[in-house]
Amino acid sequence: HRMPLGIDATVRYGFHVPGTKSLLESQLNSDNPYNTRKLPGLPPTPIANPGMASIQAAAHPVAGDWLYFVRKPDKVHHFFTASERAFVNYKNAHGFG
Repeated sequence: HRMPLGIDATVRYGFHVPGTKSLLESQLNSDNPYNTRKLPGLPPTPIANPGMASIQAAAHPVAGDWLYFVRKPDKVHHFFTASERAFVNYKNAHGFG
């Protein structure tokens, strides 16, 4: 089933916003075709050229039932199962809410 991916990197790509700048609320709520926070499915084109390690990881993913993730400022990723409640609780407890 198609759902919004919710990835800020695609919004940044669609508006040409570098990672050093904050996204505006209007950009996050826009109908830009790269807004995967709002629109379901994949963006219309690739947003980057992945390296071989990324291609291998996509072709042979580690087994798991993750659906949500948080990337902390120290670049550590935390992954969550399909429990949206656990994801929201984590975000709120760690100042990402």
